[in-house]
Amino acid sequence: MRGEVVTVPGPVSPPFRRRRLGRKLRAMREQAHLTLDEAAERLEKTGLRG
Repeated sequence: MRGEVVTVPGPVSPPFRRRRLGRKLRAMREQAHLTLDEAAERLEKTGLRG
């Protein structure tokens, strides 16, 4: 083990988290067979959209 370089992952950056969340939300929307406009409309009706 001596002389080996070990890298430890640092904290995940906010932009990375946003991209990962975006991919997950898109996948869920596509599984539900919704367009982006349809999903936005549903969020507005539920009051969840800012």
